[in-house]
Amino acid sequence: MAGKKTRLRLSVCMIVRDEERVLERCLTSVRAVYDELCIVDTGSRDRTVAIAERFGARVKIFTECNGADGHIEDFAMARNASFDMAGGDYILWIDADETLSKASASQIRRHVRKGTHAAVRVVMRWGTTRWFSPRLVKNDPRQRFAGRVHEGVTIEGPIATDSSIVVYNRPDKRGKEDSNARTIRIGAEVLRRD
Repeated sequence: MAGKKTRLRLSVCMIVRDEERVLERCLTSVRAVYDELCIVDTGSRDRTVAIAERFGARVKIFTECNGADGHIEDFAMARNASFDMAGGDYILWIDADETLSKASASQIRRHVRKGTHAAVRVVMRWGTTRWFSPRLVKNDPRQRFAGRVHEGVTIEGPIATDSSIVVYNRPDKRGKEDSNARTIRIGAEVLRRD
């Protein structure tokens, strides 16, 4: 049909491991926005995969990012594996201990529909702390994560900032490795190898 515009699709991409306490809350918050849910599991031993599949996720078990001790060593590798699964025109990446504000869905869809930016920075909130992060990115093979820990996505093209899109960080680290200890562990491994 001539003149009919194709609707652009959105993939939500995540990496997870033993997130049964928080994953349902996260996936409920993004349910209204995604056309496709792509989850990389790096070695869960709980009900994480079952919860993800209940939400219609395509789940890939991916442990190549882990060290010999089974702990994750390369977050960028895991995130890139989730991006490789994505078939949407845009990708929203989010962590299991985060939630998307209810008012954000329509704004995200507006950006996807326009399709003019390589990325959109959104507001991240943890308690009273706020910062911007490029969480909505065009699905482009040049846009990949770098950095084994505290990884960031490289952006090729124009970036917008939309303060009406809010992602809340709501961690529950019971029974999980402390983030400072993890950073030191990965940093020590990088130094040992290099």
